[in-house]
Parts: sequence; structure tokens; C-alpha cells
Amino acid sequence: LSGLPEEMLYGSIVLTLLSFVPDIDAIEIQIGEELLRALDVQGEERKFENALIRREYFANMISTIIPLYIPDDNGGARIDFFISPHCCSQSMTTVMDTLVSSLNACGKRWGCTGSISEADLLGIRIESGIATVNLSANLYRYAQQLNEKQEQQFIYTIVNTLCAFPETYAVRILIEGVAVDVFSNNIYLGTELLPNEGLESQTIQAEVDS
Repeated sequence: LSGLPEEMLYGSIVLTLLSFVPDIDAIEIQIGEELLRALDVQGEERKFENALIRREYFANMISTIIPLYIPDDNGGARIDFFISPHCCSQSMTTVMDTLVSSLNACGKRWGCTGSISEADLLGIRIESGIATVNLSANLYRYAQQLNEKQEQQFIYTIVNTLCAFPETYAVRILIEGVAVDVFSNNIYLGTELLPNEGLESQTIQAEVDS
């Protein structure tokens, strides 16, 4: 286990024992002759009262498997998997970077001119279960080339993926910090968007990105 960060080493022991062994509420970890009483966990010092280590001290290290919707050529989306740590806003940014790259590739297949990149994602914030995504004017101009079906794929691959995070049930999309009426054809952006459950058109792929 040389080179493994202490928080991962001790966190895996604590989470495994306290998640799967019944009737254990806390454990002690002894290193040499000393009990472990404090540990740096994700940049924050955690002190263990009476040297008792409980599951909640490491709960924010548990990852979540998020379905990542990728546009296909049939008007729907296939689903890959993304393993998300519990830091939701950081994970959403990583997911959105992947989606924007995929949407740019789709745009080329659809005959769109120009390109979009991760730089067109200006920010994401989460508040009261709503993920607000701020996109660039360049991405908005690019989207004006989309037909109705492509517009639906473009928007709902974003909405469906972000709503798969347990902290989120809806998505609001802004352009340069401003709400616009319509994305490119018919999708109204003046309110929060809910997932489109009919978007999936292919079998889930068992690909996991870490």
C-alpha cells in the first residue's frame, strides 16, 4: 500500500467495515502503540472523538455512478457511465466538459460549421436542486445551425445527464449569464428543464471513466 494516500487507506477500511458488518457503529485504528485520533480528509482535518472513527467522517468520499448521455445518429442518445466523487459541482464540470466535446463531434457529423469546446462552459452552480449552466455566446451562435431534432438531442443530453446527479432534479440554461427565450428552434429556456425520459435509444454501454 506504499504511496496510497492515508485518507484513502483508512477511509476504505472504515467504509468497508461500517457499511457491511452489522452492529458496528465505530472502529479504532491503532498505528504502532498510538490510536489514530485525527486525519486530513480532502484537505480538512477530521478529529475523531475518543479515537472512535465513524462512517460519516468518510461518507463524502463515496462515489456515485452517473449515466452520461451521449448524442447518437438516430435522434436519441446512448448512455455511458461516469464515476462521480461526491463533490457535485466539480463532477458536473468534468461531465459537461465531456458532453461539450461529444456535442462538437456530433456537430461535425451534422454538418455544422465552426466548433465548440470546454471553454464554452462558463460555469455551473447548484441551488435548491437546480443546476444552472452558463454557456457562451459562441456556443449559442453554433446552436443556431441545429434542426429541431438536433436541438432536442443537444439540450437533453445535458439536462438528462445533470439530473442524474442526486443533488439535481432540473436544469436552467443561461447564455453569458442571461436567460434567452429559445435555444435554436423550439426549446424554451425561460424556465427550468426536466429530464426527457424518451431520449435514450441505445443499450447502456459498460464503459467507466474515472
